[in-house]
Amino acid sequence: IAFAALRALREWNSLNIANVMWAFGRLLVEHDLVYDSMERECLKKLWDFSAQNLVNVAWSFAKLVQKRPRLFDCVAQGVIHQAHDFNSQHCANALWAFGALGIANAPVLDAIA
Repeated sequence: IAFAALRALREWNSLNIANVMWAFGRLLVEHDLVYDSMERECLKKLWDFSAQNLVNVAWSFAKLVQKRPRLFDCVAQGVIHQAHDFNSQHCANALWAFGALGIANAPVLDAIA
């Protein structure tokens, strides 16, 4: 599955990326090459992510203990930009992801509060 994901990744939209990352996080799949590639695609397409997809990506990388500063900086910007679209589950998952990785981000907390 990981190698199939790598081959198709550039053609995927934000929903595809978020769903595959969620599945990898749920199953605790360890594959650094996939994570590196997913991170690159997320950084390119982050502004296309819905609130749900954005939070799923953050949750997935946190669940896999993948502390990726560039990605989480961009996720933080997305959270701040989309906070008005967040429901309680989005807020909880975003806060958990940042907290699980020990990433303190006051603007994210302010946006969600």
